[in-house]
Amino acid sequence: MYLWVVIATFMVALLSYNLSVRPDIDRTYMETKAQTVITKFKAQHYALRAYIDSQKIRKAIYRQPEDPQYVSYSSGFGYNNGKIIGDDKLSPTVVSNYLPIGYETRTDIYSKVFCFRMKTYQEDIDYDKTCAQETLDDKCCSAEDTYVFVVSWEPISSRWLNKNGEPISDMRAAIAKSEGYGGHFGYVTRVEGINLPVISGGMGTAPVSADPLEDYQLPSVSYKTVMKYQPVYTAILNDPDYQKMCDGKACLFAIHRVSNLRGY
Repeated sequence: MYLWVVIATFMVALLSYNLSVRPDIDRTYMETKAQTVITKFKAQHYALRAYIDSQKIRKAIYRQPEDPQYVSYSSGFGYNNGKIIGDDKLSPTVVSNYLPIGYETRTDIYSKVFCFRMKTYQEDIDYDKTCAQETLDDKCCSAEDTYVFVVSWEPISSRWLNKNGEPISDMRAAIAKSEGYGGHFGYVTRVEGINLPVISGGMGTAPVSADPLEDYQLPSVSYKTVMKYQPVYTAILNDPDYQKMCDGKACLFAIHRVSNLRGY
């Protein structure tokens, strides 16, 4: 009997050291899974961005004097689920060539081009129409007074949302640790005092200048900047594919300005 008491005491001592898995390890695991979702989303966004940027470079290098001085894309051009949007004749490989090997496309990730006529920078600036809607010129993406943006969105899966429809802490942490957070990447949210939806984080900047062209014609000149939330422009909110995927939902969102044909 004494022997069994000794053995039982020994087993209890061993079990007392059998600690549970540390909570921070569980958190790291979930953040890693969330980061996988983000990485896949960003891969498609950067692929379309690289293709659009290549068109400006290709035109600048190979254009002959008699060639038209405009790019082939217009607002609404994009990529989704392995297919080109807005150009039936163009092969999807022009974009997919920029994707990682083995990348599996998704039906819920959209990447599109939006071209806007330049406005003087303001903290709360909005673009409610594309340049084509404003000027009725479908080649306005090449104009020197035009900003070209590549924009992507994807609804966040319900597994990553809380009961209020907001990203859970693991997803928010992964988003916040991602490159460009608050400036050109985040999730769509609302902020008190701002009429438009914005990118979470509020780490974007806008130069304070009377003339938006000056900021890019003279990049060596230092301008004061203000911190701002990056808005989701009205023209994007009105896009049918955005409304289909993200209207009233939490979405990942990315936006980058790409130099137009004139280099602005």
